[in-house]
Amino acid sequence: MDAWTVGTFLFLWTSVVCAQADSNAAHAELRAKAVTQVVLGILSYARWPVEPAQLRLCLVGPTEYADDLLKGSTQSTGRPVVVRRL
Repeated sequence: MDAWTVGTFLFLWTSVVCAQADSNAAHAELRAKAVTQVVLGILSYARWPVEPAQLRLCLVGPTEYADDLLKGSTQSTGRPVVVRRL
């Protein structure tokens, strides 16, 4: 193989690896947003004896897709959800 062929191969291989990394990051972000929507949906379905002004959600243990939740969220009703990792 000559240097041009090796260089072309390395360029193409690097492009594929970088594209896959971007795709994985985008997939993880979409998954985190989906998890947030499911959790907020479950919380909005719950009924409380006295409606709190804000909900507090505590996370315990390792979480894979909770980063979006930890940013702070608001339910569709406008009630804030305060999330804390213990």
